[in-house]
Amino acid sequence: MKINIIKAFGILLCRLKKYNPVTTGDINKFEFLFLKASYADKHWTPPKGIISYVFNKIIIKLIFIFFS
Repeated sequence: MKINIIKAFGILLCRLKKYNPVTTGDINKFEFLFLKASYADKHWTPPKGIISYVFNKIIIKLIFIFFS
């Protein structure tokens, strides 16, 4: 019996964006974008749907743990 294994990968992009503290109250803020292969080879697209605030906090903690 032959088993086909398909592996899926994604790319996580991160940037530190500097905001105006007068208008937003924050000086620096991390922004993340997760890209995944949606169909065919070499076609990357952002995921669709709503990402909750709780999910963002978990991702940020994992990023800091991974890059520390």
